[in-house]
Amino acid sequence: DNDGGIPASASGSSAMDASWTTAYLAMMGCDRHIEEGVDAGILAILSPRRNAVLPANQSIPIMALAGNWSLGDLTNVMLTVSGAVVDTIYVDLPAGRNTRAFFGYWTPTTAGPDSVRMSIHAVGDTAQFNDSEVSYFSVAASEAAGTLETAQIRSVDNGSRLEFLLSADGTVRLQLYDLQGRLVRTVLDGYHAAGEHQIQLDSRSLASGVYFVQLETKTMNQVAKIVIAR
Repeated sequence: DNDGGIPASASGSSAMDASWTTAYLAMMGCDRHIEEGVDAGILAILSPRRNAVLPANQSIPIMALAGNWSLGDLTNVMLTVSGAVVDTIYVDLPAGRNTRAFFGYWTPTTAGPDSVRMSIHAVGDTAQFNDSEVSYFSVAASEAAGTLETAQIRSVDNGSRLEFLLSADGTVRLQLYDLQGRLVRTVLDGYHAAGEHQIQLDSRSLASGVYFVQLETKTMNQVAKIVIAR
């Protein structure tokens, strides 16, 4: 019953038979015969990514992707993060959908290996196999950041232009978030050569305020603040 490697999703299948079977039966119209159990889980830790090398003294978002495999919506579900960051938030999880959970921003200051564990606590959820995820990462020493990092945000010009430097060829993702951690848009997502790059950010459709731009490579996750004033 392996699903062939399709990414796990609250609205689709996963490698675990329980959620795959539930999703398949619901698709075939058998959901009326299934008991209305509760099953919510952490699909992935979006930031900090596993095995990432984080620059010291630079803020990064703390985010998870949560799913709801229940037949009904779940409200006021508690999510916790422990380890390098300790926090608790409450989110609403629509049935059959994935939801980004944003804990806020964290600034690593101590070099070395570290980790975060994110867990979900839904009332009535007895399926514990998907209730938590762990991300192991490391923080680069300030004096070594220039040699360890693969991407560096150079400057941001009032939300209209962004410059960044790649020390090696690789895949780069550049995303814009609002203050609540909601994804506004994906500005860049693809393979780029080493060197300096300039990106024009079309900010005409954005309201005035504070935003965060996240530059992510395979081993680096960096965030810069943008202030748009009109």
